[in-house]
Parts: sequence; structure tokens; C-alpha cells
Amino acid sequence: MKLTSFRSLLFKSVPLLLITAIISVVLLLLVTAEVDHIPCNNQRCQSRVSFCLLTKECACDDFETNFTCASLCTKCLNDTYQDCCSCVGKS
Repeated sequence: MKLTSFRSLLFKSVPLLLITAIISVVLLLLVTAEVDHIPCNNQRCQSRVSFCLLTKECACDDFETNFTCASLCTKCLNDTYQDCCSCVGKS
């Protein structure tokens, strides 16, 4: 009897676990998408981004494939990274 009740409990909780996993993935995607669309704060970022570009730390042609440059740029922007990364590469 114990095995039967364990199986029924397991099968009842599987849909709940699946729903929880799906909701978690959707929320993670929404949060990630929001971070990508933070507008450039020119007033706060202008001097730091200019410095990083002049020192060639953020002069990357393609951040998605040039991981070394992207890493150097992240270090150069330091604590301003979250607010200023969207300013890098703007005309």
C-alpha cells in the first residue's frame, strides 16, 4: 500500500513541478530581456565609456564572439557596467 500511495503522490506532483519549472523559465527570460533594454544614461556614462573606448578596452567589433574584449570592457566599466553597457557601440 505504501508503494501505491507514493506513486499516486508522485504522479499528482509531477504536473505541479512542470508548471513551476515553466513559470521559472518564463520569468527568467523576462528579467533577462529587461536588462538588455536598459537605455543608455548619457549623463552618467559619458566619461567612463569614453575612457574605456579610448583605452581600447571597449573597442570590440563584436561582443558576442570576442569574449576577451567583452571581458576587458566589463572590467573597465566596473561598477557602472549595468547602467553603461548599453552606451558602448552607440554612434
